[in-house]
Amino acid sequence: MSDDIPRKIPIVLCLVSVLFCFLFDFLRPNLSPWWKQAGGGVPYVLFWILLWFVALPNRKSILPICIGVTLFTCLLEFLQLLNPGPLAAFRQTKLGAAWLGSQFSWADLPPYFIGAGVGFILLHLLFITRSVKQKGG
Repeated sequence: MSDDIPRKIPIVLCLVSVLFCFLFDFLRPNLSPWWKQAGGGVPYVLFWILLWFVALPNRKSILPICIGVTLFTCLLEFLQLLNPGPLAAFRQTKLGAAWLGSQFSWADLPPYFIGAGVGFILLHLLFITRSVKQKGG
């Protein structure tokens, strides 16, 4: 069983995750209040996991990528408690608010872990599916 995945597969998954982000944004008004406010963290974390997996498409990188992305995303959330001048100015832009957020919320943390769990399972399923195909099953 190979420990590497062809790079085109995680690239396609990454592009699909971007579409999922847009779909979430489109559906947001119809979601429950919790998902409406904090649920965007799920596709956000999933996108970053898949993007890192494009660079490191092997089984051994799955757990470190998922942990690293989750920790970094949580760090960005806690950094919202700080508001130095340049960071505050960047957060006021659409890109800055999307990437760094605008205010700290404990409710944002669970979706980060959910997104990491989804990414972890998705990438492991990718290897399981590939291994079954390679064995001819």
